[in-house]
Amino acid sequence: MERPLRAVLNHLLSRQPVLRDRLATHAGKVARIDAGGLPLQLAIGADGLLETAADAQASVTIRVNAADLPQLLANRERAFSYVHISGDA
Repeated sequence: MERPLRAVLNHLLSRQPVLRDRLATHAGKVARIDAGGLPLQLAIGADGLLETAADAQASVTIRVNAADLPQLLANRERAFSYVHISGDA
């Protein structure tokens, strides 16, 4: 599951150079995304793209209730109201 999702996210990032450049400033950091039983752990590469980081310690954890994912995607202006972020954000 991680590989296809990472590929989709990297494809989207490849079309957003400003966002990719912002992520690149956090190169080497690891994010754990937990969407209700679907944990995903990714590292940020020097190029701003996402890499596998299964065994690394997460710098930040982003939790979202899986039931809130449709609202989060539909209303990006309020995205942060649907997530809980802990760690080095």
